[in-house]
Amino acid sequence: MPNKPTYDELERQNIKLKQQNDSLKRYYRSVVDNSMDAMLLTAPGGDVFFVNQAACDLFQMTEQEIIDGGRMALLDEEDDRLPKALEERERTGKFVGELNCKKRDGTIFPGEISSSIFKDTEGQPLTSLIIRDVTERTKMEDALRDSEEKYRKLYEDAAIGIFHSTFNGRFLDLNPALAKMLGYETPQEVLDSIYSIAEQVYVEPQARDEVIAQSLAKRETIKVENRYRRKDGSEWNAYLHLRYVFDSDGNPCYLEGFAEDITERKQIDEILHKKHEMLKHTEAMANIGSWEWDVQHDQAYWSEELFRIFGRGPAEGAPSFAEQSKFYANGDIQRLRDAVDACVNRGAPYEIELRAIRTDGEIRHCVSRGKALYDENGKVLRLVGSFQDITDRKHSENHIKALERRNQALLDHSPVCHKIVDIDFNLQYMSASGFK
Repeated sequence: MPNKPTYDELERQNIKLKQQNDSLKRYYRSVVDNSMDAMLLTAPGGDVFFVNQAACDLFQMTEQEIIDGGRMALLDEEDDRLPKALEERERTGKFVGELNCKKRDGTIFPGEISSSIFKDTEGQPLTSLIIRDVTERTKMEDALRDSEEKYRKLYEDAAIGIFHSTFNGRFLDLNPALAKMLGYETPQEVLDSIYSIAEQVYVEPQARDEVIAQSLAKRETIKVENRYRRKDGSEWNAYLHLRYVFDSDGNPCYLEGFAEDITERKQIDEILHKKHEMLKHTEAMANIGSWEWDVQHDQAYWSEELFRIFGRGPAEGAPSFAEQSKFYANGDIQRLRDAVDACVNRGAPYEIELRAIRTDGEIRHCVSRGKALYDENGKVLRLVGSFQDITDRKHSENHIKALERRNQALLDHSPVCHKIVDIDFNLQYMSASGFK
């Protein structure tokens, strides 16, 4: 049989165990005291036996003040979640969740709570309580929710169509604006009805493959114009802004796009284009060009017909007023400057005949007209006007005058008397021979 330990040996073992126990206590106390989270040892009824330094810092109280105040000195009694949390811990032995906590000065803050019930070596029930201040996290979560709500409202209320789709042609989601553009009442109706975007939405189905390939090749958002088909079969024009969405490994996940209905804009553009063509043809038939001059910046704008009158290519641009001396015959440029100065300074409109010099050296007889446009303060902002080539008319007038002079000479030297009388036989004209 083994020898029984002596009293001294038992005493030494006891001292060693006590030292080990004290060492463990110091170790665990060090861990607890250096924890960043508040840690408390409590009874299920709410008594507090121990708190760490983080708890004192968090609640702005001393350890003794927390022990004296108990659990309810730390938790917001008006928090509706508190009774449910205590009931859950009693029922399951643990609780993890968020409750409102309060500091010594009464400040309420959100705390993440982790609590469990256990028994000590003597079988007495105790509870652990770990509390973390999640004020900043809550603020971030609130900000994230606000941001998500703003994005959701932007997504749902946007005037442009927004969507995500698969590569094989199904919508993953879309906003109400796009559903309306496609002729459907709701986005869900689109999701339930369209199984092939290329076949059911694109007027030219192959265009979708071309757009997708272009987007993948550039790996950036592209903008293209396409024609699309509504539910009722009618067609509409839109700008499509499309991009691939990639995961963290660079693999394509889905497509994201924005659709801007430009049907009305296209119609307006077509009307404006027709009006421009009509104006261009009208100016050409009448040999009238139009112009505009920005007084402050000395920048001129010419119509196509005005470029033609001067024999100047539109690519060369309209010359500034300061550069126009070489475009007029001697003396005419000064008359034009005087007229323009009077228009700018006094608002006097003008109409003068000028001899314009084309780039090929030909001189054309023209009539220049101009008037002032004002800003809201009554200051001349720019001049606008017309420039008409009257060379052919001028030649006709000169030809008629020459004929009149020749006929007059013939009459004056004719031996026969020529008279013109009105219906009352009043003499209106008589040739020179009549006076003889």
